[in-house]
Amino acid sequence: SSHYELISELRGALEQGGLLNIGFGANRECALSKLLEVDAQKKLLIVDACQDPRDLKQVLGADALTLETEVRRIRIRFASTRAVSTTFEGQPALQIPMPKSILRIQRREAYRIETPVNDVVNCRFPHPALNNREIILRVADLSVKGMGITADPGLWPAEQGTVIKDCRIDLPGIGVVYCDSLIVRVFETPNTGKHRLWIGCQFLQLP
Repeated sequence: SSHYELISELRGALEQGGLLNIGFGANRECALSKLLEVDAQKKLLIVDACQDPRDLKQVLGADALTLETEVRRIRIRFASTRAVSTTFEGQPALQIPMPKSILRIQRREAYRIETPVNDVVNCRFPHPALNNREIILRVADLSVKGMGITADPGLWPAEQGTVIKDCRIDLPGIGVVYCDSLIVRVFETPNTGKHRLWIGCQFLQLP
């Protein structure tokens, strides 16, 4: 996302009430908050301090945070670093560095986004035919319901109807998603003279 688009999305969330989930900790705990201000000049977000003192303490102690809100029925997810205490209009609040990028996921239509070329998104899983040795494939596009991955035809005999167990999807700046996936479509596509497999997958379960 460009800086302008990022600011526009965050201000859109603010105008729609700004409800925000803050994820933290190794156990993926979550606290409810509210977006209060988007300061484009200082590149800061001001959010409401967590009401539960235990959540507030853990959020302030976390080195990394995952935040999620919604704009026009599209889920907006982004990562940030440590939050610090501040005040907003005389009330306790948290100050969080503005993210450099956001991930948009549209629930209703399962809108697919192409993954960035510079920040490659990979899917890792144990290969049953190779004594469960892990293989790594590039994710070409992604939605809340599934993904498209690419592979060399000789690397993996992907077949429609196969369930890929224990997938790990690494999202740069966001975190890791674990799931099982069902292969729903496989076809070969030419790529600069070299044929590759494009494998369409449906997520069977997400955390």
